[in-house]
Amino acid sequence: AKDKVIRNTIFKAQETLYPLLDVMEAYHLSHHPDHIIENHVTEIRERIATMDVAEIWVTQSPLTGEQIMELLKCKPGPIVGKIKDRLLEIRVKNGKMEEFEAVQTAKTIYNNFLKENAT
Repeated sequence: AKDKVIRNTIFKAQETLYPLLDVMEAYHLSHHPDHIIENHVTEIRERIATMDVAEIWVTQSPLTGEQIMELLKCKPGPIVGKIKDRLLEIRVKNGKMEEFEAVQTAKTIYNNFLKENAT
């Protein structure tokens, strides 16, 4: 599994991460030896051990809603939350996000939103 997928799983699973891995391991062990399936749990556990799980759990969007509204000169609304969620998703998967990239991504999402909703 790729680190982006593992980081995303760590973030979404939160404190159920380790029980989830235990269930995955049990599922693998429950198969009859004649029906071998690949076991990636050990590899995943090893990769997780190299990551700062606690830091991933508390990851936040690189821009606040207020910063997004100020940047885009827009009012509160669903688009602000959509932008914030997308920035968080990127940051979780990549482990970091430079401010320039966050600003550019926010502008792109907003501009696409305006195009899709033009009347």
